[in-house]
Amino acid sequence: SDVCSSDLVTSGLLGNAGTINLGGGTFDNNGRVLVNSGQVSGWGTFRAGQWTNNGSMTFNGGSSTINGGLINSTGKIITIARNPALFTGNVTNGGTFKITSTTVTFAGSYTENGAYISDPSDNYFRDLNIGSAGVLVGGISDRFFVSGNFNNGATNHAAWDTASSKLVING
Repeated sequence: SDVCSSDLVTSGLLGNAGTINLGGGTFDNNGRVLVNSGQVSGWGTFRAGQWTNNGSMTFNGGSSTINGGLINSTGKIITIARNPALFTGNVTNGGTFKITSTTVTFAGSYTENGAYISDPSDNYFRDLNIGSAGVLVGGISDRFFVSGNFNNGATNHAAWDTASSKLVING
């Protein structure tokens, strides 16, 4: 289903096996959980009580705000490219977060159990929790800012690559 402009899904979608493509405006799932096995893309405000990504999510074309908690399942990808994104709820990544030439902000806690790849971008975290399989990857122009707690339990040292990045912990 293509959703454009400002759409409130009154009864809430339980799942998305198709495409939710927003070109500005607001997609509102009326506070209900949304399991995405298809594609969520575009820019604007995306609202759900909780998001579970079992497909793909790509935010670009303009600024995006993703309201509600988010779980990115193992092997799945979320891409934020060239335009800023704000995640307001707690985020848990088991797959890949790919950030390209932009700024991304996590206002809730962020838990990394997969790969967070920044190419070059500014990444703002309130609380950043890295699980044993989690890695951060960034280059010379990448910056990671943590305003709260930073808990690093990573054991995959070979895949972790932030030697050229800037990590600022203010918490």
